[in-house]
Amino acid sequence: KKTSRVSGTSFDVLRWKNDAECVTIKAGPEKCGSALRRIEREGGNGMFRGARRSDLEQILEIYAHARKAMADSGNPTQWGDSYPPQEMLEEDIDSNRLFVYTVNGRLEAVFAFILGPDPTYAKIEDGQWLNDEVPYGTIHRLASTGDRRGVASEVIAWCLEHCESLRADTHADNKIMQHLLEKNGFARCGIIHVEDGTPRVAYQRLSATVHMQEE
Repeated sequence: KKTSRVSGTSFDVLRWKNDAECVTIKAGPEKCGSALRRIEREGGNGMFRGARRSDLEQILEIYAHARKAMADSGNPTQWGDSYPPQEMLEEDIDSNRLFVYTVNGRLEAVFAFILGPDPTYAKIEDGQWLNDEVPYGTIHRLASTGDRRGVASEVIAWCLEHCESLRADTHADNKIMQHLLEKNGFARCGIIHVEDGTPRVAYQRLSATVHMQEE
């Protein structure tokens, strides 16, 4: 366990076994990613791996592109002018929870994949989770260069290899992300509130072996 310098919340830590593989340390019950088996692996025509400090310049460029694309599509407030801050990204990298998708060595996407409970998901309004008992992973801060189609689908498929329940949230104005999630089998579950109190649309997707909770 570590405590975030940015938000003050605690989170689970991943430890590298070698350059291509990592395991989780107390990342929750065994069914949700007791080991992120092969981090460096092919996905589509690309490769997934853990982000490195040496990637930061390219990562910041991808997020700058994403903020502009979000603003141009009618969603200027979700990430504003500076989210995610560099300090948060450095913390994500040091904690081995920030990942990149590369094609021919070029970074095409970046995202945080976090195993275990997310404090902002403890309360959900105007709905309910498909299953609130199965351990889950969460995708946060997904962004791409915008140069390739299908990148979000590749990221989601990779994350689902490591947990049976996958969650995400996005801003009500982020119609593009809502479409991508729903296109990739996520169900809109309700409304959660992030740390600053603003609402987000909450999504969940279960693996084929997990059943929805009965009401």
